[in-house]
Amino acid sequence: MPLSLPGALAAMLGALVVLVLLFSSGGAAKSRQLGVLSQILSGQHGSGKKVGLLVAVALILFGTCGAFAGVAADDARNNEACTHTCAQRGYAKGTVRGSEQRDPPGSKRHAFRACVCEGGPEPDPLDVRLDELDAVPQ
Repeated sequence: MPLSLPGALAAMLGALVVLVLLFSSGGAAKSRQLGVLSQILSGQHGSGKKVGLLVAVALILFGTCGAFAGVAADDARNNEACTHTCAQRGYAKGTVRGSEQRDPPGSKRHAFRACVCEGGPEPDPLDVRLDELDAVPQ
């Protein structure tokens, strides 16, 4: 499971709560939405909705941060696995990037995300599918 999933789910839940609060308070029309949000924040629709809106905004902020932190952790794990795999196969350097192969041939689109091993035996560079990398021993 990607590490970014919990953060993304929290941010989506926060956005859903904002929409529910907005629409249940008369903010369905675009022209009224900012006015309704300010009314909710000022407490005109009750303290429960004000607290709900603040919690929803916090969910959006922390969820988004969590999602990006998860993406960074996944990328770091992929880079470590790539470096480890390339070293095991006798290459000096491993880099995660788009493959040398194109899909369809002749286009600018890479066929797959790859661990590209360089500075070693033939073939140089060697493309290894990122989803087929060896796990890094702990």
